[in-house]
Amino acid sequence: MSSGIRRFVLKILLYGIFFLGIIFLGLLLPPTSTKNILFSFGDKIILAERTKQINPGKPLIFWVGGSNVNFGIDSKLIYDSLGISCINTAVHGGLGLKFEVNNALRLARRDDIVVLMPEYENFWDFNNEMADGQAELLHTLIDVYPNGYNMIEKDQWRHVMMYLPRYLHDKYIQYLPGNYRHRYEKDYGVYVRHNFNAYGDAVLHLEKQPVPFIAMPKIGAPVNTSVLTFLAHKSELFKKKGVRFCILFPAYQSTSFNNNSEAIAQLYALMNAYKLPVYGSPSRYVFADSLFYDTYYHLNAEGRKIRSIFVQEDLRHALAEYK
Repeated sequence: MSSGIRRFVLKILLYGIFFLGIIFLGLLLPPTSTKNILFSFGDKIILAERTKQINPGKPLIFWVGGSNVNFGIDSKLIYDSLGISCINTAVHGGLGLKFEVNNALRLARRDDIVVLMPEYENFWDFNNEMADGQAELLHTLIDVYPNGYNMIEKDQWRHVMMYLPRYLHDKYIQYLPGNYRHRYEKDYGVYVRHNFNAYGDAVLHLEKQPVPFIAMPKIGAPVNTSVLTFLAHKSELFKKKGVRFCILFPAYQSTSFNNNSEAIAQLYALMNAYKLPVYGSPSRYVFADSLFYDTYYHLNAEGRKIRSIFVQEDLRHALAEYK
């Protein structure tokens, strides 16, 4: 081997070591902040386990989904109506439908009830499907709840790791001049770790004024049927475990629904074709624009109450079918 080739190979090795060093150092750096809402995932796991311990032999309801569930369910209202204790496990849609469902499958016991209310983005066939998890999932797996690795499907890893550059960016940028101090002083508003009550429901936004936001534009993507296949498979696993599983639709802003009614109708038809345990209908959970707080999924106090009444009615119907 000539000296020129040796130098070239050496440079490649040095670049490789430098590149891997950047990755490993980024993984070892402390989290950007332990105050952001993603850290509530671990807290809600503790809440769920504690609730199971104080309710031995009694069924529990696990609310599952993204922030439409976190910010849009009144568990006390439903508990008062149905007499069944509730746990809101939802945090952020970026964790992805697959991770959220697998978490519920792990937590739920025989006779418990798992109610999935997924954001519509989980079903659209984009390049980076939301159902597989986004940057928020990678942050959660590395910084918040490392035990979550065993809740990742094999085919998810390729999608999740696509967010590694963004994760490393978020880690390193905090140490740039002027950012280190900001890391500890950032105001997360309602998206803060301890924004949940004894049931796990987010509550800090309920007394705040609405924040202007843009409606969801028309979706130009087909339904990702692999997500429906995943749900059909998990539905069978819930059944084998003796867990009652049902799917309700997310609360959705009227304008966003009107923009995407055709795509949502197609999704609804396919969910029924796959024989998923769906209750209610998409239109049932469409609410006036004035009932939303800061996104087309986040209800204000009035909208949250109305939606929770609908949820308990549909859930009562679903539970009657199990008897």
